[in-house]
Parts: sequence; structure tokens; C-alpha cells
Amino acid sequence: MPSTERLQAPAAPLPRIVGLDVARGLAVIGMLAQHFASLPPSPPSLFQPGSWAGLVSGGSTILFAVIGGISIGIITGAARRLDGQQLLRAKMKLLARAAVIFLLGAVLNAISPGVGVILCVYALCYIAVIPLLRVRPRTLALGAVAGMVVVPVLLAYLTAFKQWRLPVNASFEEFDLLFALNGLSVAPLTLYFLLGIALSRFDISSGRTVLGMLVSGVVLVVVGYGGGWAVTEGEGAGTAAVPPAPAGGPATAPPDNAALTRGLLCMPEPGQVTCIDPNFDPDTYKPAWQAPELADQARRVPHSNHVAEMLGGTGVALLVTGLSLVVAPRVRRLVVPLAALGTMALTAYSLQFVLLYTVSYLGGSDLLSDNQSFLVMTVALLVVCPVWRRLLGQGPFERLLSAAARRAAHVG
Repeated sequence: MPSTERLQAPAAPLPRIVGLDVARGLAVIGMLAQHFASLPPSPPSLFQPGSWAGLVSGGSTILFAVIGGISIGIITGAARRLDGQQLLRAKMKLLARAAVIFLLGAVLNAISPGVGVILCVYALCYIAVIPLLRVRPRTLALGAVAGMVVVPVLLAYLTAFKQWRLPVNASFEEFDLLFALNGLSVAPLTLYFLLGIALSRFDISSGRTVLGMLVSGVVLVVVGYGGGWAVTEGEGAGTAAVPPAPAGGPATAPPDNAALTRGLLCMPEPGQVTCIDPNFDPDTYKPAWQAPELADQARRVPHSNHVAEMLGGTGVALLVTGLSLVVAPRVRRLVVPLAALGTMALTAYSLQFVLLYTVSYLGGSDLLSDNQSFLVMTVALLVVCPVWRRLLGQGPFERLLSAAARRAAHVG
């Protein structure tokens, strides 16, 4: 890395690291692809290059979170961990940023026509990592990767327990926000943030750190996606047996006249009869305990927080970030549009939901369902962001974040 890109003391303004801006810009484009482009419907297959674009689904979210963790690490001292008054001020900055991001996410959630907005969860991750800012970077990194194996299993059992204890139509939004088995919950997303913080503590301007990122990325991709591919491609075709339903619940069985004598309401279908208790009330029905299928953790499913998805997606994020740190400084002029987009990631990310709401309100939702819409938006951002950056500096939402952080630092 050129010496001008090396991190300075926290007291001085930190120069932008062009490789991180490029990686962040790629994450934003990946988010746009998730929401607008026509991606392959099935998970990527190793020997089907046409399916590899499916890595964007879920992978962009992971990359966004890892870069977010690196940014938090830089704010809180980078390779030099802060303490005392400096650490307090850094924590106040994080809380202020979290508040602004959460409020913005709440507004976007209100206007978003059925598309998940990550910002509220992103803001809660800012708060979740604050108690761990002083943990040694090696401990953070190893703990985050170990958590990617343990946390998905725990969440699977926790979700099964929730379904067992609550009525089938019950809603527990606070639970889902923190622990749901999807890409928009705090518990798994925090692990990516912690890994990013650890990377910043190792000094990402160091060639040794970048090499470690690339090697670790390859290992995680092989273990995560490679293991998932071995399971999904290697399992034979077969049909799983339907487990017996609990008393009162619906049951599917071969044709059996005996069911008619037990007071059940039976509906004949080709090759089978489905029977249900006429007194069955779905509002109060609680299913019998069914342990989660742990073999699913080896399957690569976007936004699932399966072990394979978390490990493999993290590996891809490390590779993208590491390659960006190596290549971007050497072709700085070529990546100016992408780096500018990365410096305005929050604004660019938010604009897509404003566009979604506007088009949906005008009744033109069909205009946003193909690759052409994705390409138009991407090109527009790559053209506008460098011009805005050159003439006006920070994006509007980034400016708001910086102002809130400065005020909070004075309070601290």
C-alpha cells in the first residue's frame, strides 16, 4: 500500500482508503442487484457459471456488514485501540450514528413496498459491538468465525422452540429483529461486524493483513460453499417421510376408512386422504416439538444464516475486500466512480427505496422488475456520485451522520 493510504493516529483526520470505498461501492451495487436484477432463482452451482450471479443474493449483505465493521474499527482507533476519554467519545459517535441510521431505516421501512431494509438492524449492530471494542483482535476474529458455526444452530433451535410455544399465527417482531433465521436479524449480522472490527485492528493497510484476508477468504469459501455444494449436489433424490401430525392438527395419510370413524373431516385427494379435526382452531394450535433439521445448515440458501451461507459469504467478502485493497490503489483513476459510490453508500442505498416507493405509488412497479432497471440505476449512480463528491463533498445522509457524530463527541 502507498504510504499515503496508511492509517494515522486517531487524533488526526483519517485519509480515505480507496480500496475500502471500492469494496463498499461493490456492496451497494450488489444490494441494487438483489432488489432489481433478475438473479438466478436457485443457489449457485460450482459447474454452472451462469448461476454464479446468485452469490449476490445474501453475499452483498455480508460484504456490507463486514465493511461496516471495518469502518467502526477505524472510528474507534483502527490498529491502536482507544481508551479513556477518547474511547468514550468514539462510543458516543457510534451511538449517534446508530440513532441516525435507525431513524432513517424506520422511515424507509415505512415507504418500502415489501423490500427488506437493513438499516434498522445495521444500527442495532452498531450498539451491539460497543461492549466488545476493547477485545483483542485475534479473539474477536476467531470468536466471530466460531460464532458463524454455533449461532445458526442455536437460532434454529430457538426458532423451533418459539414455533412450539406460540400459536401458529403468532407474531413476535422483537424476536425476529434480534434472532430470526434470515439475513435481517441482529445476532448473526453482528458477527460480520465483529470480524470487520478485528480486521481494522490488524491494520488493513498492511500487506500481511491483506494476504491473511485473501488466504482466509479462500479457506472459508472452500469450507462454507464447498461443503454446502458437496451436500446439495451429492445427496440423492428421494422423498422425505411426512412426520405424524400432533393431535388435532392436519394429517396426511394413505386412504384409510378408519379415519372416518374417529370424527375427523377427511378430504380425498389422488392417492391419499387429508384429515383434520373439525374442532381444530389455528389461532390456538401449538405444534408438537420438532427438532430442526441440522443438515440444512450445510445448504447454501441466500439470507438463511445457515452455517454454509455465513462461512462462504464471509469468505467472499474477505476476498472482495482484500482484492479491492490490493488493486484499487494501483488503478485509482479507473475506480473513481466506484470509490465515489462507496463514499456515499448510505445515500445511494436509501435512494433505491425512495425510487421504489415513487414508482410503486405511480403504479409502475413493472418497470423495476428487470435487469434494465438495475443497469440504469447503477450507471446513474456511477455518474452522479463522482460529480457530487467533487463539487459538494459528502453525500447528504453521510453529512448528517458526520454532524451527529461530531455533536455526540463533544457531549462525550
